[in-house]
Amino acid sequence: MRASRTKEGVTSQAPFALIALGVKARNADFRKKLDSSLESGAPSVVVSTWHLIETANTKNLAAATELAEFIDSLKPSWLLERRDAQKLEVEEDFCGFLKVECPSKPRVTTRSAVVAALNGQSDGPKFDIPSPAFVKQWIEHPDQLGSRRNLQKGRGYTPSTAGA
Repeated sequence: MRASRTKEGVTSQAPFALIALGVKARNADFRKKLDSSLESGAPSVVVSTWHLIETANTKNLAAATELAEFIDSLKPSWLLERRDAQKLEVEEDFCGFLKVECPSKPRVTTRSAVVAALNGQSDGPKFDIPSPAFVKQWIEHPDQLGSRRNLQKGRGYTPSTAGA
């Protein structure tokens, strides 16, 4: 399985690794071991909205929903989108240039905080949208996967703003 390290030192799994893990987790004994490992705090699972976009690149809604539910069941942390992380880096560099103390903000956070940042807003309950809702929306409306460009450019998207 391919993984990468984030600045915070946690591991982010490639989408195919999550698929393989999800298939194995259908086995009750394996799932029990996985849950035990996650509860111990040993591994920290980190995903990004790209995991959901890749999950939605199918016509098989049932399989994609199952994978999105599995992702949520891992209670992962969420990696900010590239543009949002870059904004934080620029802000911190500018504070450093001015020799002004600026608290470092995390690049790994909650799903709702990532969605709020994509929409240029503060985190709140309206952004706490389950992963299957995103996946279902993108499968049923594949034209909205064009929103990948919007995500890359830092423009917002939530299932509730679809078609707006």
